[in-house]
Amino acid sequence: MPWITEAGGLEWNWGFTEDLEKWKAGRREFEVHFRQSIIRKYRPNELHMVHQLLKKLLLAPEDFMEHCRYGAGSLMLDIVYGMNERNEVEKFIHLAEHVSLGLEKSGDSNIINIFPFMKHMPSFLTFLPGMEWKRTVDEFKELATAMRDVPFDWYKRQNDKGNAKSCITCEVLSKIHNSADSHAKEQFVRNVMGSAYLGTFT
Repeated sequence: MPWITEAGGLEWNWGFTEDLEKWKAGRREFEVHFRQSIIRKYRPNELHMVHQLLKKLLLAPEDFMEHCRYGAGSLMLDIVYGMNERNEVEKFIHLAEHVSLGLEKSGDSNIINIFPFMKHMPSFLTFLPGMEWKRTVDEFKELATAMRDVPFDWYKRQNDKGNAKSCITCEVLSKIHNSADSHAKEQFVRNVMGSAYLGTFT
């Protein structure tokens, strides 16, 4: 897993890091927003999601798993980024599902754990043994980075236009606004929020 994490561009995910200090910092920030005593304030968001989920199940019960994935993903996007526009939600859930599938495919082979140098080899050398896996990982890396950055940047655009809704990202960024190391702290927030979003689908 360590080599897959690095080659696949998931070093930003605190849940996958081998750096103990980064893991502690990420877990500490995550727990602040998702511990049991705090998540009660998201009950209205949860109820809204459940009502939507029940309607979908009544209309198309055969798509049970798809409805559940959509419900969990839409709830996390609402809580973390304040996103509840149907078109936007569907787009980002689709991205997350591709990342989850890519992670699964990338983990099918452990050749990079046997030959770590392969992560530095260019993907176009597909005629070499194992390089098909490398191309898959490179494609996954782009998706994984997008999963962290695209919804976060979406929130920032909404905030710049004055349309941002109350959410965890809003709450955290407001605390670090104009701080001396705001850029580094914003990157940390970006990583932690992306980890929470990815965790919904893995």
